Amino acid sequence: MSKPNNPAPRIRSDLAGERQRRYRARRKAGLRMFTIEISEVELAAALESSGFLNPLNADDDEAVRRALNTLIRALPRTRR
Repeated sequence: MSKPNNPAPRIRSDLAGERQRRYRARRKAGLRMFTIEISEVELAAALESSGFLNPLNADDDEAVRRALNTLIRALPRTRR
């Protein structure tokens, strides 16, 4: 009896390889990714009060991500 053709391990391997390539590209560019745990309400309020997030976009995850990235990139300029 022949074994069924199972492409799942190769697909996982391809995905793992792509993640590794992106990780190395970020490291080479001097970028880092962090996972943080924070209250979404507090984060939205902080981004709104600092002018980085429009209150109408507080429920939009992509808008919050962009606002947080903008805030973090602005920090070194405010510390001079």
